[in-house]
Amino acid sequence: MVEIEKLINDQVMIVLVNHDGLNKIGITENNFYAKIVGYDRIGLWIENPEFTTTRVRDDDGNIIPPEQRHQEMYLANILIPWSNLRSMVQFPSREGFSYEEDGIGSLGHGVYL
Repeated sequence: MVEIEKLINDQVMIVLVNHDGLNKIGITENNFYAKIVGYDRIGLWIENPEFTTTRVRDDDGNIIPPEQRHQEMYLANILIPWSNLRSMVQFPSREGFSYEEDGIGSLGHGVYL
């Protein structure tokens, strides 16, 4: 048995019951690799190194014309509620493995999550 505290800062495979309601925060698949950064009574916290947003209003609240909008990328910590989580897979001794080789990508297409 692995205690969840020991998974913090590890990259694991996340398997969701479904990703309904998580699309807006960058989760578009039921299976993906992610770095665990914490957990609480609500759910599992994971890291997305390439969370993108597009501002539609400037600092004064004015609409930014579509041709002047651009994507901004941030490091983001994302909460997955326990009710969405089906399973996690840890690979304690796996080395030299490209996580994309098995057809399951990382969230945000980053090197890690």
